[in-house]
Amino acid sequence: MPVSDWRRMTRLSIMSMVMYSMRLGLFALSYLAERYGTSYTGFIEYTCDRDIRDGKDTIIREELNAADRYIDDLLDGKGRGVELPKYGATYWDLEETILLRSLERLDEFYAEMFELICEFLAINGHEFDGEEIAEVVRYQQMRMPTTKPQSITKGDFKFNLPEYFHNLFGTDPIAVTKEHQVLSVTPRPFDGDFERFAKEAVIWGRNSDTMLLDCQWRSIERPWIDSSQIVREDKDVEALGLPRAANLGSRES
Repeated sequence: MPVSDWRRMTRLSIMSMVMYSMRLGLFALSYLAERYGTSYTGFIEYTCDRDIRDGKDTIIREELNAADRYIDDLLDGKGRGVELPKYGATYWDLEETILLRSLERLDEFYAEMFELICEFLAINGHEFDGEEIAEVVRYQQMRMPTTKPQSITKGDFKFNLPEYFHNLFGTDPIAVTKEHQVLSVTPRPFDGDFERFAKEAVIWGRNSDTMLLDCQWRSIERPWIDSSQIVREDKDVEALGLPRAANLGSRES
């Protein structure tokens, strides 16, 4: 394999792990695949191959440059471990360092992601609702942990995205529609303890798939529908055609 192809493959592999396996873009990528029929790697390829290195400084550009430097080091025979002293005396995989740095700047990172998704859809000839895309990105951001006190723990959605994502990974996915729903997330208080955050949210979260914040949601227009999928007021489940609960979106003890 030519070195240029290997370099591109490695960059794509790293960003795929960050965005999907480490959940930084899980909901956005899944939405694009279901809503527009794109491949799960399509947006990642667009992001990695897009020429953003000569423009203004951006988080994603910085991390792609970090990936390129890492790949250069591998080609020079250097080791795979990366140091981030503020997160403890650990040698990190590169994708973990990209995640950690991105989680420090969630607002900026997801503002960039919103712009990139809109660009990606437009270039590929898809019509889209910018307000809907913005809510997808906001949902994604609300589900991610952070070292800082969680600035937003409750959000109103004009689209049924909390319910949509709750069902998307189960056996009964539903369509995106306009419906007022409310999402609440349960923050994890790390109080600026970077080492504990890295250990619990990233290392443990990656190994046990518990990185995402727990959440609950409810429909305002259909008050008998919420994240527990309990039907209230003696409503008949079959008559309402309610979807069965999926295992992603709410974990109850």
